[in-house]
Parts: sequence; structure tokens; C-alpha cells
Amino acid sequence: MAYVVLILSSLRGGIFLLTGLPPLTNIFFTITMVNIAFAVLPSRLFYYIKNHGELNTYLKLLIINVIFGLIWCIAEITIFGYRIGPIRIFLFYFIVPFCVLSFIRAKDSYITATIYFIAIIVSISCIIQFIISNFFPGPPIGLQIMRGPLMAIIPDFRLFEETGVMYSHVGPLYRAHGITGHYHDSGNILTMASVYCVGHTLYKKTNIFTIFLSVVILLGLLSTLSIANIFAAIIGITIISLFSYRGLFKRIFIIVVIGYALLFNSTFQSTQDQFRVTAIDVFSSLNLETSGGKMEAMLNVGSSDTSERIISMLFGHERSSGISNMGYYSEISFVIMLMEFGIVTFILLMMVLCFPIYIYFISNKKLRNEMWIPFVTVCTGILTLWHYGSLLRSTSIFLFFAFYSMVIKKYSAITINTKNNIILPN
Repeated sequence: MAYVVLILSSLRGGIFLLTGLPPLTNIFFTITMVNIAFAVLPSRLFYYIKNHGELNTYLKLLIINVIFGLIWCIAEITIFGYRIGPIRIFLFYFIVPFCVLSFIRAKDSYITATIYFIAIIVSISCIIQFIISNFFPGPPIGLQIMRGPLMAIIPDFRLFEETGVMYSHVGPLYRAHGITGHYHDSGNILTMASVYCVGHTLYKKTNIFTIFLSVVILLGLLSTLSIANIFAAIIGITIISLFSYRGLFKRIFIIVVIGYALLFNSTFQSTQDQFRVTAIDVFSSLNLETSGGKMEAMLNVGSSDTSERIISMLFGHERSSGISNMGYYSEISFVIMLMEFGIVTFILLMMVLCFPIYIYFISNKKLRNEMWIPFVTVCTGILTLWHYGSLLRSTSIFLFFAFYSMVIKKYSAITINTKNNIILPN
């Protein structure tokens, strides 16, 4: 069931492409609810609670997190009126983490195969769209060709088109949305998948498939032009590469590839004219300097005063109460969650998300080496919350907890008392 959950969440756009179902919001929501049920109901929560072991600390943290999340949700609905939004947030941020208990019983080899399958589909869909939209046949014909497939998988497509998100571009290049329907969501999936795949390429026995897959995933990620996700992937891959204990040639090769990707300087031919794209052009078009529009948007703290921000920071409910607007204007997900949940609930939520980091640092050296690849992947996923928050959307959240479960599982398989019969499969 864990494998179905991963595919159904990340590749749900394929359901609409294959069946011709209209991409209505209520259908998307129904699929999401079914997916949560598939992921959480088989978690055997009470079984793990009854068998006291090293998972007990983790379960207590999850339960405390649920209690505070429920308090936030009830307060939101009671004070500001019933809406589906708070319930959806409660399910995603506070209930979905229990899916880890389901994932830790799945075989790592099957989970890895499922992740690779998802990464291939997302990458290919992004690469194809990128080529059609930019080069063959290129704009404007290429954009119109891709309009149909995107209409089939994006709810509220008209709004998506009118706001310009569909035709978002960096410099002269149009972003690829891929099967998820959004370049940030596809980029987030490929960011985690690239770190994980490159890690396996470096650490495991040399396999031409994982090398090829790493290249395809990185090309797919670059085609999204999701800069925040690309930077997170570069950081994660660099850490994986620099701190590998073997495979010097492979490490050098990966670093060279990443360096070349950052400094690419190629000439492309469009149907209109010829244009030259360099890394400098791309970064200039993004206005990444502190005085530029992109950085200003990320550092925007709104127009509310300090006292209003402190109140929202302490008690949350910023969007409904309107006390401040810092989270509304900010593009940094950490800030948005802080202002929406309040400081206590936010800290508890971050403790849940960062629990594998705690597990890693309390483990011995041998165990750290075994959990190194999923550990860095989880850290990279958390890092992507510095912008937009695709990590906690339905397309990425189960994938993130699949990597998360690998760290928990490796620790639990070594430390849980065997008499409780909770030793987990490899």
C-alpha cells in the first residue's frame, strides 16, 4: 500500500491524462483524502504504542503534535467560521506524519524502485515540456501545444493561465511544469530524488542505470527553472559528494557536472530568433541581488508593525485574524507556518519534521554511514521550505516521509528490543 500512496500522490496528474476526468478541485481533494487514508490507517499506531521501544519517543512527539494541531484547527473554525482549509491543513501537517509507521514496514528496495519510477515520469514530463515550449517548435506554437495537457491536470486552469503562472519564465526560457502541473512541485520532487539517486550512485556499487537516472533527474530539475529547489539540490548533492567515503572519481565527476550546470553557456535556436543563455543572464533575470525584485519578494515582511507581528507569532491564525500580514507577503515557508500556527505549534511541527536529524546525531558512526543518504535527502527536503513550501503539498509530502522513514527504520532495526518483535525488513 505504501508504494501505491507514493505513486498516487506524486503522479496523480497521470490519472486525469489517462482517464479524461475533468481536473475539478473536489476530485483532487477526494484523491488526497483516499491517499491519506491508505497511508495512515495501516500505520498500526496502537501496536507501536503498546510495544515500548525506541519508537516510543517518536510516537509521543507525534501525538503531542496532533493535540496542538487539533487545538489550532478547532480555534480556527470556532473563531473564524467553518472552512475546509483548516481541516485540510490539520490532516496534512499533523496527521500525515503517522504514515511513517506504514512506510517503515515497506522494503527499502521496493520504496527505492517506486521513487525512481516517480522521478523518471516527472523528469521526462518536464524535459519534454521544456523542449516543446522553448525549442521545438518553441514559442508561441510550443506553448499552445502544451496548453492542452496542462488543462487536463491543473484545477482552476483559467486562473492559473490568467495570473501568468502557466507561462512563467526565467529570462527567455519558459519553465516546465511537468506531470504535477506546477514547476515548484515538480522541482521539489526532483530535488529530493536527485540527492537520493546521486547518493546511491556514489555509495553503492557502480551502476550505469543510477548514473543515467541521476543525469535525467538533474536535467528534469533544471528544466523546471525552480531556482530555490535547484539551489537546495546543489547543496544536498555537494554535501553527499564531498563527504562520501569512497568513489573519488565519481565524486569528482558529479561535482564537475554540477559546476558545469551552474556555468552553462549554450546557444539555442528558436523559431523566432537566436538567443544566447548564460548563467549570468539567468541570475540577472531573477534579480537575485538583495536590491532585486526576487530577493525583495522573499524578504518581504509586509506592512504590519512589530507588535502586530509578535502577536501573530505568539498565537498564530494570521490570515484569518488579519492582525498582521507578514506571513501573507512572505515567500519563506518557515515564516508562513510560524505566523499561521504560532510559536509553540510551529516548534512542535519542526521537531517532527527534523526528528531524523536528532536520530542521526544520537547514532553511532556505523549507523550514521548506513542512514547517510536518506538523512541528507531529508535535510535537503526541509531546506526547500525556504521558499514556497512544495514539500508539504500533496505531491511531495508522502515522498518526503518515505525518505524520512528510511532513517527511522535503520535506527529502529538496530536499537529496538527484539523481544517486542518489531525488527523491520531491510
